[in-house]
Amino acid sequence: SEVYRQGRTWSFDAKTTSRLAGAFALGLADSHELATMKHFPGLGFATANTDRAVVRITASRARLAPGLLPYRGTHVPLVMLSNAIYDAYDRTNAAGWSRLIATRLLRTELGYQGVTITDSLDGAAHARGIAPNGLALAAARAGTDLILLTGGEVATRDVFASLLRAAQAGRVGRAGLERSYARIQKLKAVAFPHSHP
Repeated sequence: SEVYRQGRTWSFDAKTTSRLAGAFALGLADSHELATMKHFPGLGFATANTDRAVVRITASRARLAPGLLPYRGTHVPLVMLSNAIYDAYDRTNAAGWSRLIATRLLRTELGYQGVTITDSLDGAAHARGIAPNGLALAAARAGTDLILLTGGEVATRDVFASLLRAAQAGRVGRAGLERSYARIQKLKAVAFPHSHP
């Protein structure tokens, strides 16, 4: 896998990955750091970097199922959603902007209660030949809590303004935004306990 070749994975075995990632997350928590599991629902079958290419994973649900184990029942405070498309779950949208993956699979089926964040949308948008604004809007509509942009302040401000306009026009559901806001506030209270009453 591309992620393994980059030295960015614990193991090919889901149980080993779950055990090691959990221990690492606890160690970070002891040091008052927030752990982030990534890239949901897994990049073990990826053959290219999702920051540079549109990656489509054609593995069946059965083949993808073991990779979900580390996410099931996890208390890690953040989960980063992949920029890959998973045909078994959603043939159109990558995980970060797929309601079927970000909400149905992760939250409903696996019971995740923490904060979700996209992978960097800059690379994903560039690989698709589009601006990141549309992907950010799709991610917000899918129920993803945080949008990650790495292209600089100007691009970040532009995407923020675009999302704000969409929310004000009702193109993003208020109930979903409020749920995201509540999860983010809870996370901030844990991360910065002295700055929240």
